Amino acid sequence: MTEEWSDVGAKQSAPGDETEPVLWDVAPTWTAPDPTGVQAVDDAVAELAALELLPTSEHVAVFDLVHRKLQDALADLDGA
Repeated sequence: MTEEWSDVGAKQSAPGDETEPVLWDVAPTWTAPDPTGVQAVDDAVAELAALELLPTSEHVAVFDLVHRKLQDALADLDGA
């Protein structure tokens, strides 16, 4: 089955399925994972909370920022 998701809630459809899409009244919210104990990692992951407030067109910038922060945290570990 192929899943297709829209940014107006979620819809799931299978190829050839002509039924009405299922839309959620409330979009699922993101819950931050438990702290890792590494402040730089926890700070980077906390940036993901901004995704709920931004249009999807701006999500890539947030992912890039988080990725860069996580890379920096790894580089700091390698240098320690």
